[in-house]
Amino acid sequence: MQSYTNEDIHPCWKDPFDLAPYSMLLWREKRKTIIEIGSAFGGSGLWFRDMQVAMEIRPCVVISIDQNPPHSEISGLGFLKGDAHDLASVLPQEWLANGLSRRLLVVVVGRRRPGSWPAMRSARCARRC
Repeated sequence: MQSYTNEDIHPCWKDPFDLAPYSMLLWREKRKTIIEIGSAFGGSGLWFRDMQVAMEIRPCVVISIDQNPPHSEISGLGFLKGDAHDLASVLPQEWLANGLSRRLLVVVVGRRRPGSWPAMRSARCARRC
């Protein structure tokens, strides 16, 4: 396992087998907005944001959703409290349409249960995610 942190102490416990495909996906897709479902301590959200900056994908924003999200003051990294199985209530369509009118990369890093994907599809933005 690899520990990735910065001055705000957001530990990320990912191994190279997790980080390598994420790096390739970020480089290939160059998405300016990432929605991460499952924050834990916030480290993977921070890693995504730092990789966007390193790859000069700007402006960039990472929105991470969890039932117990950490706090952060890092520019481009936001944490929202909410249930990953009810994303329509966490990310209302109006907010997505007005605030994030671009293609998204959605990453599920937490536990999930069958039937949770329709909630994400119902919370899509004006342009297809």
